[in-house]
Amino acid sequence: MATQNESGMVVGDQDNIVAFAGKKEERKQLLARMFREHGQVLRAFLLARMGDSPDVDDIMQEVFLRLSRMEDIDGRLSHEFRENRSFILTIANNLVVDLSRSKVIRRRYQQSEQGLDGEKQVEATPEIIADYRERLEQVERAILSLPPVWRKAFVMNRFKHLSYRQIAVEMGVSPRSVEKYIGHALAKIRRLVGALEEIE
Repeated sequence: MATQNESGMVVGDQDNIVAFAGKKEERKQLLARMFREHGQVLRAFLLARMGDSPDVDDIMQEVFLRLSRMEDIDGRLSHEFRENRSFILTIANNLVVDLSRSKVIRRRYQQSEQGLDGEKQVEATPEIIADYRERLEQVERAILSLPPVWRKAFVMNRFKHLSYRQIAVEMGVSPRSVEKYIGHALAKIRRLVGALEEIE
C-alpha cells in the first residue's frame, strides 16, 4: 500500500507508477512509428481525395488524435504493415466523408437563407430549388429527431467546429462520450435520410 513519509509525500506503489509511465512511453513510440511508416502515404491519399485543401493537415492531425484516444490501440493495430495502413486510411476516408457532408449541409443552409431573401435565384429552376429544400428539410428533421445530447454534440462539432475536447468540457462528459454521441447521431441521420449520397 502507499504510505506518506515525514514530508507528506506519497511513497510506495512505485511499480504501478513505473508501469504506467512505461506504457505511456510505449504508446507514444507506437504512434510515432505509425506516423513515420504511414504519414507520407496518408498525406498523398488526402491530397488525392481533397486536392490542395487547407483541411488536409487538420484531417491528418485528427487521424492521429483518434489513434491516440483509442484505449485498445495495441489490439486494434496489427503486426501486418498493410493492415495498419488500411486501418489508418479508413479512418482518414471517414473523416473526409464527414467533412464533405458537413460542408454541404452548411452550404445548403446558406442557400436556403439566400433563397428566403430572394437572392441568387436567377439561375435556379423551381425544380432545383424544390429539390434542395426537400433534401435540406430531410436533414433538418433528422437532426431535430436526435436525442438532445446527441444533437447538441453533433451541432457543436459539425456547425460550430468545436473539437471533441471542447465539446466534452461544455457538456461535462468525456471526449470518448462525445465521440460516441456524434457517431450515433451520424448513423441515425444516415438511416433517416436514406443514404449518405442523399445528404451530400
